[in-house]
Amino acid sequence: MCNSSRWFVISAFLLLTVAFCATKAFSAGFQLFNELSAKAMGNSAAMSARYDAAELAWFNPAGAAMMDRAQVTGGGALIFPSMKLDMGDDEPNMKHIAYPVPYLYGAMPLPGNLGVSLSVNSPYGLTTEWDNDWTGKYYAHYTNLSTVFITPAVSWRMLDWLSISAGVQFAYAEAEMRQPIAVIHPEAGYVGDVYTKIKGHDWGQGFILSAMATPFDDWNFGISYHSYVHFKINGHGEYQIPSSLSDFSPYFSRSTVALPLDLPPTLAFAVSTTMLKDFRFSAEVLWTGWSTYSDLKFHYKDTAPGSTEPGIIEVEKKWDDVVSLHFGIEYFLTDQWTLRASYAWDESPIDDDYRDPTLPTNDRNVFGFGLGYNWDHLTVDAAYSYVSVENSKVGKEATPGLSGTYKGDAHIANLSFSWTF
Repeated sequence: MCNSSRWFVISAFLLLTVAFCATKAFSAGFQLFNELSAKAMGNSAAMSARYDAAELAWFNPAGAAMMDRAQVTGGGALIFPSMKLDMGDDEPNMKHIAYPVPYLYGAMPLPGNLGVSLSVNSPYGLTTEWDNDWTGKYYAHYTNLSTVFITPAVSWRMLDWLSISAGVQFAYAEAEMRQPIAVIHPEAGYVGDVYTKIKGHDWGQGFILSAMATPFDDWNFGISYHSYVHFKINGHGEYQIPSSLSDFSPYFSRSTVALPLDLPPTLAFAVSTTMLKDFRFSAEVLWTGWSTYSDLKFHYKDTAPGSTEPGIIEVEKKWDDVVSLHFGIEYFLTDQWTLRASYAWDESPIDDDYRDPTLPTNDRNVFGFGLGYNWDHLTVDAAYSYVSVENSKVGKEATPGLSGTYKGDAHIANLSFSWTF
């Protein structure tokens, strides 16, 4: 490969990185990229320029054609979030529950400069639960969104230093929401609460395109694009009606509900280098198209809450397209032991006026460390991250009548096992 071609690859990467860093920098939402393996979390998910780990099946499948041997990785993360609303004389807390995030990856090279990979993981998820009778109960009580992505891909090493890949994303989403609805009589005023539960699921499809370049010894560059995935979550809306409110039953009848939901596209630019002996440095810029999450529209096909007719309830979100920065360092202490440290700058896509207790997060700084132990074909990786969430004010448009400051953080533990064939 001539020097001019090599410098074109590096220059193009740097120009694209600068261009995206210059845009409005927000990210995260309910995206779970850091949690998708212990090795990835120990490197702050700066993995899209790496072909030494089975996690490439998700981060950049083009690396499969560059691998020397096949590898399989499996494991899981546990997320321990904490969030409260400081209202001065009252501090309601979100319930403290640990949430698991499992994953499985496999990648292998094939004859003819080809490679294949398979990723099974949960890159998006959200669970928030407040007490039944907290101050903002009419805005949020229990919200859960869980996803499973199955991503097979094929890669081709078209040049000694360059490989490309294409794959398909098969995604499953399941959502559930529970919260009270205040019943207002035109003459008597407030007469009580009816509790509603909406639950549904759907399958969606998307695709992934990626490329990986190794223009110089000790330098890798990667680019990876995941398309948006559209769901139309279909389910039912049901109600728990107290006997004292039985006269209002016709206005709270069971109904089929449809909820369109678009999970965002992502575009990653990454670099990794081992130019310093016993060290690997990785960095990644991740753009996420969160503007797909501009609103939520609940289509009640039979009867809408508080009505005897079909209807649509719309909740504005107004999220922005965003960028996050990820940095990771590995130190190869011995042939068996690897130490890791990481940092991510991960700002929120949420418009301040539309922040609600369903996901009351803000800008985040993520600090982490990890270690790996290699014994023959088996590698065990462990990692820990602390997520510091900046304080944020209640959204005036999303929750009128509610005031205060959200305060929170999170602890994440991760453990994975890899087998190299």
